[in-house]
Amino acid sequence: MVTHGAGGLLHHRFTLTLRHGDEHHDERRFVFCGTVPRVAPGGCYPPPCHVEPGLSSTTEARFFNPPSLPRSPGRLVRRFPIVASNQYSVRVLVLLPPSEGKTPAASGTPLSLASLSFPSLTDTRSVVVNELVSWCAAQPGEAQSRLGLSDRLAHEIDRNAQLRSAPCSRAISIYTGVLYDALSWPTLTPTERARGQRSIAIASSLFGLLRPLDAIPAYRLPPGVTLPRLGRLKPLWQEHIATAVMSAAPTGVIVDMRSSAYATMGPIPTPLLPRTVVVRVLAEGNGKRTVVSHHNKFIKGLLVRDLLACRAGGTVVDVARILSESGRKVDVVPPVNASRPWTLNVVTTDEHR
Repeated sequence: MVTHGAGGLLHHRFTLTLRHGDEHHDERRFVFCGTVPRVAPGGCYPPPCHVEPGLSSTTEARFFNPPSLPRSPGRLVRRFPIVASNQYSVRVLVLLPPSEGKTPAASGTPLSLASLSFPSLTDTRSVVVNELVSWCAAQPGEAQSRLGLSDRLAHEIDRNAQLRSAPCSRAISIYTGVLYDALSWPTLTPTERARGQRSIAIASSLFGLLRPLDAIPAYRLPPGVTLPRLGRLKPLWQEHIATAVMSAAPTGVIVDMRSSAYATMGPIPTPLLPRTVVVRVLAEGNGKRTVVSHHNKFIKGLLVRDLLACRAGGTVVDVARILSESGRKVDVVPPVNASRPWTLNVVTTDEHR
Protein backbone atom coordinates (compact mmCIF):
# COMPACT_ATOMS: atom_id res chain seq x y z
CA MET A 1 0.00 0.00 0.00
CA VAL A 2 1.44 3.37 -0.99
CA THR A 3 0.11 6.63 0.42
CA HIS A 4 -0.63 9.53 -1.91
CA GLY A 5 0.37 12.24 0.50
CA ALA A 6 1.46 12.95 4.01
CA GLY A 7 -0.91 14.21 6.67
CA GLY A 8 -2.92 13.16 9.72
CA LEU A 9 -0.93 10.71 11.78
CA LEU A 10 1.36 9.96 8.84
CA HIS A 11 3.74 12.79 8.13
CA HIS A 12 5.69 11.08 5.31
CA ARG A 13 4.81 9.05 2.24
CA PHE A 14 5.38 5.40 2.98
CA THR A 15 4.99 1.87 1.59
CA LEU A 16 3.92 -1.34 3.32
CA THR A 17 5.29 -4.49 1.67
CA LEU A 18 6.26 -8.01 2.65
CA ARG A 19 9.81 -8.53 3.72
CA HIS A 20 11.97 -9.13 0.68
CA GLY A 21 12.77 -12.80 0.24
CA ASP A 22 10.15 -14.05 2.70
CA GLU A 23 9.52 -17.71 1.77
CA HIS A 24 6.04 -17.86 3.36
CA HIS A 25 4.61 -14.65 2.05
CA ASP A 26 1.26 -16.28 1.30
CA GLU A 27 0.78 -17.05 5.02
CA ARG A 28 1.34 -13.48 6.18
CA ARG A 29 -1.19 -10.70 6.20
CA PHE A 30 -1.73 -7.21 7.51
CA VAL A 31 -5.03 -6.37 9.23
CA PHE A 32 -6.12 -2.77 9.81
CA CYS A 33 -9.10 -2.35 12.12
CA GLY A 34 -10.83 0.86 13.14
CA THR A 35 -11.27 4.32 11.72
CA VAL A 36 -9.06 7.33 12.27
CA PRO A 37 -10.18 10.88 11.41
CA ARG A 38 -8.17 12.37 8.51
CA VAL A 39 -6.62 8.94 7.80
CA ALA A 40 -9.58 6.57 7.38
CA PRO A 41 -12.87 8.43 8.05
CA GLY A 42 -15.84 6.46 9.35
CA GLY A 43 -17.89 6.97 6.19
CA CYS A 44 -20.63 4.35 6.01
CA TYR A 45 -19.06 2.36 8.81
CA PRO A 46 -19.08 4.64 11.87
CA PRO A 47 -16.54 4.00 14.63
CA PRO A 48 -17.93 1.81 17.44
CA CYS A 49 -17.18 4.44 20.09
CA HIS A 50 -17.37 8.21 20.34
CA VAL A 51 -14.42 10.55 20.25
CA GLU A 52 -14.23 12.13 23.69
CA PRO A 53 -12.86 15.66 24.01
CA GLY A 54 -9.96 15.94 26.41
CA LEU A 55 -6.56 17.48 26.91
CA SER A 56 -5.32 16.05 23.62
CA SER A 57 -6.96 18.91 21.78
CA THR A 58 -7.80 22.51 22.48
CA THR A 59 -11.32 23.85 22.79
CA GLU A 60 -10.99 25.54 19.40
CA ALA A 61 -9.86 22.28 17.85
CA ARG A 62 -12.71 20.32 19.35
CA PHE A 63 -15.56 22.50 18.19
CA PHE A 64 -16.10 23.53 14.60
CA ASN A 65 -12.57 24.56 13.81
CA PRO A 66 -11.91 26.12 10.39
CA PRO A 67 -9.93 24.11 7.82
CA SER A 68 -6.92 26.39 8.29
CA LEU A 69 -6.57 25.60 12.00
CA PRO A 70 -2.94 24.63 12.63
CA ARG A 71 -2.30 21.20 13.98
CA SER A 72 0.72 20.07 15.97
CA PRO A 73 2.36 16.73 15.06
CA GLY A 74 0.77 13.73 16.73
CA ARG A 75 -2.46 15.49 17.68
CA LEU A 76 -5.77 14.50 16.14
CA VAL A 77 -8.08 17.39 15.38
CA ARG A 78 -11.77 16.54 15.36
CA ARG A 79 -13.60 18.08 12.44
CA PHE A 80 -17.27 17.97 11.57
CA PRO A 81 -18.92 16.03 10.13
CA ILE A 82 -17.12 12.75 10.75
CA VAL A 83 -20.12 10.57 9.96
CA ALA A 84 -23.57 11.32 8.65
CA SER A 85 -26.15 12.42 11.22
CA ASN A 86 -28.60 9.64 10.45
CA GLN A 87 -26.13 7.02 11.60
CA TYR A 88 -26.59 7.83 15.30
CA SER A 89 -29.21 6.36 17.59
CA VAL A 90 -31.58 8.54 19.62
CA ARG A 91 -30.12 9.21 23.04
CA VAL A 92 -31.30 12.73 23.79
CA LEU A 93 -33.72 14.13 26.34
CA VAL A 94 -34.91 17.64 25.40
CA LEU A 95 -36.44 19.59 28.29
CA LEU A 96 -38.88 22.32 27.20
CA PRO A 97 -40.88 24.94 29.10
CA PRO A 98 -44.67 24.97 28.74
CA SER A 99 -46.50 27.94 27.27
CA GLU A 100 -48.23 30.46 29.47
CA GLY A 101 -51.22 30.55 27.18
CA LYS A 102 -53.03 27.32 26.40
CA THR A 103 -55.66 26.27 23.89
CA PRO A 104 -58.57 24.36 25.49
CA ALA A 105 -59.62 21.11 23.89
CA ALA A 106 -62.97 21.32 22.09
CA SER A 107 -63.72 17.72 23.01
CA GLY A 108 -62.05 14.76 24.60
CA THR A 109 -62.01 12.45 27.58
CA PRO A 110 -61.55 13.74 31.16
CA LEU A 111 -58.15 13.87 32.83
CA SER A 112 -56.62 10.53 33.78
CA LEU A 113 -53.45 11.05 35.81
CA ALA A 114 -52.67 7.35 35.67
CA SER A 115 -52.36 7.49 31.88
CA LEU A 116 -49.67 10.19 31.83
CA SER A 117 -45.99 9.55 31.22
CA PHE A 118 -43.54 9.59 34.15
CA PRO A 119 -45.77 7.55 36.52
CA SER A 120 -43.52 8.34 39.49
CA LEU A 121 -45.12 11.81 39.47
CA THR A 122 -48.73 10.59 39.73
CA ASP A 123 -49.15 11.07 43.49
CA THR A 124 -47.74 14.60 43.47
CA ARG A 125 -49.83 15.46 40.42
CA SER A 126 -52.96 14.34 42.24
CA VAL A 127 -52.17 16.48 45.27
CA VAL A 128 -51.49 19.62 43.21
CA VAL A 129 -54.53 19.14 40.96
CA ASN A 130 -56.86 18.65 43.93
CA GLU A 131 -55.47 21.73 45.67
CA LEU A 132 -55.81 23.92 42.56
CA VAL A 133 -59.35 22.72 41.84
CA SER A 134 -60.62 23.23 45.40
CA TRP A 135 -58.91 26.64 45.76
CA CYS A 136 -60.29 28.04 42.51
CA ALA A 137 -63.78 26.71 43.28
CA ALA A 138 -63.90 27.99 46.87
CA GLN A 139 -61.95 31.26 46.58
CA PRO A 140 -62.07 32.44 42.96
CA GLY A 141 -61.28 36.06 43.79
CA GLU A 142 -58.16 35.23 45.78
CA ALA A 143 -57.08 32.67 43.19
CA GLN A 144 -57.44 35.25 40.41
CA SER A 145 -55.30 37.71 42.33
CA ARG A 146 -52.55 35.22 43.22
CA LEU A 147 -52.45 33.77 39.71
CA GLY A 148 -52.02 37.29 38.34
CA LEU A 149 -55.05 37.14 36.05
CA SER A 150 -56.86 40.22 34.79
CA ASP A 151 -60.64 40.36 34.62
CA ARG A 152 -60.35 39.52 30.93
CA LEU A 153 -58.80 36.18 31.91
CA ALA A 154 -61.02 35.52 34.93
CA HIS A 155 -62.68 32.65 33.06
CA GLU A 156 -59.47 30.65 33.53
CA ILE A 157 -60.30 30.40 37.24
CA ASP A 158 -63.49 28.54 36.32
CA ARG A 159 -61.44 26.38 33.99
CA ASN A 160 -59.08 25.47 36.83
CA ALA A 161 -62.03 24.60 39.05
CA GLN A 162 -63.24 22.09 36.42
CA LEU A 163 -59.90 20.41 35.67
CA ARG A 164 -61.12 16.95 36.66
CA SER A 165 -64.01 16.98 34.18
CA ALA A 166 -62.64 19.21 31.42
CA PRO A 167 -61.93 17.63 28.01
CA CYS A 168 -58.31 16.74 27.34
CA SER A 169 -56.11 16.85 24.28
CA ARG A 170 -52.47 16.15 23.55
CA ALA A 171 -50.09 18.39 25.50
CA ILE A 172 -48.41 19.46 22.25
CA SER A 173 -51.81 20.83 21.11
CA ILE A 174 -52.74 22.40 24.44
CA TYR A 175 -49.48 24.35 24.69
CA THR A 176 -49.40 27.28 22.27
CA GLY A 177 -47.10 30.22 21.89
CA VAL A 178 -43.90 31.22 20.16
CA LEU A 179 -41.81 28.11 20.88
CA TYR A 180 -44.56 25.68 19.92
CA ASP A 181 -45.50 27.69 16.83
CA ALA A 182 -41.87 27.46 15.68
CA LEU A 183 -41.72 23.75 16.51
CA SER A 184 -44.90 23.29 14.45
CA TRP A 185 -45.59 19.70 15.50
CA PRO A 186 -48.27 19.00 12.82
CA THR A 187 -45.77 19.71 10.04
CA LEU A 188 -43.19 17.20 11.31
CA THR A 189 -42.91 13.87 9.54
CA PRO A 190 -44.28 10.75 11.28
CA THR A 191 -40.70 9.70 12.03
CA GLU A 192 -39.89 13.09 13.55
CA ARG A 193 -43.04 13.05 15.69
CA ALA A 194 -42.24 9.57 16.96
CA ARG A 195 -38.73 10.75 17.76
CA GLY A 196 -40.16 13.81 19.55
CA GLN A 197 -42.47 11.68 21.68
CA ARG A 198 -39.45 9.69 22.87
CA SER A 199 -37.09 12.64 23.25
CA ILE A 200 -39.12 15.64 24.48
CA ALA A 201 -40.19 16.26 28.07
CA ILE A 202 -42.27 19.38 28.78
CA ALA A 203 -42.00 20.99 32.22
CA SER A 204 -45.26 21.77 34.02
CA SER A 205 -45.99 23.27 37.42
CA LEU A 206 -49.21 21.21 37.51
CA PHE A 207 -47.99 17.87 36.11
CA GLY A 208 -44.21 17.97 36.66
CA LEU A 209 -43.13 16.57 33.30
CA LEU A 210 -45.12 15.54 30.24
CA ARG A 211 -44.53 13.87 26.90
CA PRO A 212 -46.00 15.63 23.82
CA LEU A 213 -48.84 13.14 23.38
CA ASP A 214 -49.98 13.05 27.03
CA ALA A 215 -53.66 14.04 27.29
CA ILE A 216 -54.23 17.06 29.57
CA PRO A 217 -56.78 19.88 29.96
CA ALA A 218 -55.94 23.57 29.62
CA TYR A 219 -54.98 25.14 32.97
CA ARG A 220 -53.32 28.19 34.49
CA LEU A 221 -50.65 27.72 37.16
CA PRO A 222 -47.40 29.75 36.96
CA PRO A 223 -44.37 28.15 38.66
CA GLY A 224 -43.99 30.98 41.17
CA VAL A 225 -47.46 30.62 42.69
CA THR A 226 -47.87 29.77 46.39
CA LEU A 227 -50.89 27.53 46.98
CA PRO A 228 -52.90 28.07 50.22
CA ARG A 229 -52.18 24.71 51.85
CA LEU A 230 -49.31 23.26 49.84
CA GLY A 231 -47.22 26.42 49.76
CA ARG A 232 -44.58 27.05 47.09
CA LEU A 233 -44.43 24.68 44.13
CA LYS A 234 -40.64 24.67 43.81
CA PRO A 235 -39.82 22.58 46.93
CA LEU A 236 -42.86 20.41 46.28
CA TRP A 237 -41.66 19.33 42.82
CA GLN A 238 -37.87 19.47 43.01
CA GLU A 239 -37.06 15.97 44.24
CA HIS A 240 -39.79 14.27 42.21
CA ILE A 241 -38.86 15.92 38.90
CA ALA A 242 -35.17 15.20 39.48
CA THR A 243 -36.01 11.52 39.98
CA ALA A 244 -38.12 11.48 36.80
CA VAL A 245 -35.30 13.06 34.78
CA MET A 246 -32.85 10.50 36.16
CA SER A 247 -35.18 7.71 35.04
CA ALA A 248 -35.83 9.24 31.62
CA ALA A 249 -32.16 9.77 30.79
CA PRO A 250 -30.11 6.78 32.01
CA THR A 251 -27.69 7.47 29.14
CA GLY A 252 -27.12 10.08 26.50
CA VAL A 253 -27.26 13.87 26.61
CA ILE A 254 -29.84 16.15 28.25
CA VAL A 255 -30.61 19.33 26.29
CA ASP A 256 -32.14 21.84 28.71
CA MET A 257 -34.13 24.61 27.03
CA ARG A 258 -36.31 25.47 30.04
CA SER A 259 -36.65 28.94 31.50
CA SER A 260 -34.93 29.55 34.83
CA ALA A 261 -38.21 29.28 36.77
CA TYR A 262 -38.85 25.75 35.51
CA ALA A 263 -35.19 24.75 35.71
CA THR A 264 -35.08 25.54 39.43
CA MET A 265 -38.38 23.75 39.99
CA GLY A 266 -36.88 20.58 38.49
CA PRO A 267 -33.07 20.75 38.79
CA ILE A 268 -30.90 18.29 36.91
CA PRO A 269 -29.43 15.71 39.35
CA THR A 270 -25.73 16.31 39.97
CA PRO A 271 -24.61 12.95 38.49
CA LEU A 272 -26.23 13.93 35.18
CA LEU A 273 -24.68 17.41 34.88
CA PRO A 274 -21.53 16.24 33.00
CA ARG A 275 -23.81 15.14 30.13
CA THR A 276 -26.26 18.06 30.36
CA VAL A 277 -26.12 21.12 28.11
CA VAL A 278 -28.02 24.35 28.73
CA VAL A 279 -28.99 26.21 25.56
CA ARG A 280 -28.56 29.98 25.33
CA VAL A 281 -29.62 32.09 22.35
CA LEU A 282 -27.36 35.08 21.71
CA ALA A 283 -27.54 37.94 19.22
CA GLU A 284 -24.28 39.13 17.71
CA GLY A 285 -23.71 42.65 16.46
CA ASN A 286 -21.09 45.39 16.63
CA GLY A 287 -18.61 42.93 18.03
CA LYS A 288 -20.79 42.11 21.03
CA ARG A 289 -23.03 39.26 22.06
CA THR A 290 -26.23 39.81 24.01
CA VAL A 291 -28.88 37.41 25.29
CA VAL A 292 -31.88 37.21 22.97
CA SER A 293 -35.10 37.89 24.82
CA HIS A 294 -38.09 38.39 22.56
CA HIS A 295 -37.25 35.71 20.00
CA ASN A 296 -35.55 33.31 22.40
CA LYS A 297 -38.44 30.85 22.41
CA PHE A 298 -38.92 31.06 18.67
CA ILE A 299 -35.32 30.11 17.99
CA LYS A 300 -35.48 27.29 20.53
CA GLY A 301 -38.49 25.89 18.72
CA LEU A 302 -36.46 25.84 15.51
CA LEU A 303 -33.59 24.12 17.33
CA VAL A 304 -35.93 21.34 18.46
CA ARG A 305 -36.97 20.85 14.85
CA ASP A 306 -33.31 20.60 13.88
CA LEU A 307 -32.72 17.89 16.48
CA LEU A 308 -35.81 15.93 15.48
CA ALA A 309 -34.87 16.05 11.80
CA CYS A 310 -32.04 13.58 12.38
CA ARG A 311 -31.18 10.84 14.82
CA ALA A 312 -29.17 12.76 17.38
CA GLY A 313 -26.17 11.16 19.02
CA GLY A 314 -25.53 10.66 22.69
CA THR A 315 -23.00 13.40 23.50
CA VAL A 316 -23.01 17.18 23.77
CA VAL A 317 -20.62 17.32 20.81
CA ASP A 318 -23.07 15.30 18.70
CA VAL A 319 -25.88 17.76 19.48
CA ALA A 320 -23.66 20.73 18.64
CA ARG A 321 -22.57 19.08 15.39
CA ILE A 322 -26.17 18.48 14.32
CA LEU A 323 -27.15 22.10 14.94
CA SER A 324 -24.04 23.26 13.09
CA GLU A 325 -24.88 21.04 10.12
CA SER A 326 -28.38 22.55 10.17
CA GLY A 327 -26.88 25.96 9.51
CA ARG A 328 -26.72 27.27 13.07
CA LYS A 329 -23.73 29.15 14.39
CA VAL A 330 -22.94 27.46 17.68
CA ASP A 331 -20.16 27.22 20.19
CA VAL A 332 -19.82 24.94 23.17
CA VAL A 333 -18.51 25.93 26.59
CA PRO A 334 -17.34 22.93 28.65
CA PRO A 335 -18.27 22.89 32.35
CA VAL A 336 -15.80 24.37 34.79
CA ASN A 337 -16.30 21.39 37.10
CA ALA A 338 -18.38 18.22 37.47
CA SER A 339 -21.17 20.08 39.30
CA ARG A 340 -21.92 22.36 36.34
CA PRO A 341 -23.54 21.62 32.96
CA TRP A 342 -22.18 22.39 29.51
CA THR A 343 -23.37 25.54 27.77
CA LEU A 344 -24.39 25.62 24.12
CA ASN A 345 -24.49 29.14 22.67
CA VAL A 346 -26.57 29.54 19.54
CA VAL A 347 -25.46 32.79 17.93
CA THR A 348 -27.52 34.72 15.43
CA THR A 349 -27.20 38.11 13.81
CA ASP A 350 -30.87 38.02 12.95
CA GLU A 351 -33.21 37.30 15.87
CA HIS A 352 -35.95 36.22 13.48
CA ARG A 353 -33.89 33.49 11.92
